[in-house]
Amino acid sequence: TNPEKKKIFDEERKERLGVFKMIIEKGQKDKSIVPDIESELAVEYFLNNLYINMHTFQNKEDVKADFLTKATKLMMKVFK
Repeated sequence: TNPEKKKIFDEERKERLGVFKMIIEKGQKDKSIVPDIESELAVEYFLNNLYINMHTFQNKEDVKADFLTKATKLMMKVFK
């Protein structure tokens, strides 16, 4: 891998995560997102869940019918 490209990617990723974190914290202040979850944890969990859903859909992987529903419901517990 190209070290310069990796550095740019890492910086852009950090910036995007900061934006998501700011959105979560704003939601916690206006009470649309539960206040008792760490904003960084909420961002990571949300993005990981989104990735799993997209990957599963894109690759048409055979998963238990209720897996994605349960994972999404768990993720949405963050939101009121």
